Amino acid sequence: MLHPCTAGTTNMIYRELTKFRVSKKMGAEQHMIMLLRCISPLFTDCKRNAYMEAELQCSNAIQSMERKPRIACHVLKTAKSKVDSYDAEISSMKLEMKDLSEKLEAANA
Repeated sequence: MLHPCTAGTTNMIYRELTKFRVSKKMGAEQHMIMLLRCISPLFTDCKRNAYMEAELQCSNAIQSMERKPRIACHVLKTAKSKVDSYDAEISSMKLEMKDLSEKLEAANA
């Protein structure tokens, strides 16, 4: 299978090569120069597209790597706030139990 960049240009290249074989008036060197002028921009576009695709993939990978620590930090903050609320509830329960214990001792005395 041909690379996507060259798949559309294959027919044009074959046509140019056929002209090269058929043409007797032009010298081989002149025809190769014409062929390179014709094909060179296509390969330049192909390289540019490949570069942009690679840059996009790198960008997506970096964003994915940035997202993971953010999620972990958010989970830690959420867990810490839950622990803090549980600590507050436990402190409140301790006070209630102390009050009940004092009331029970007062009632038994």
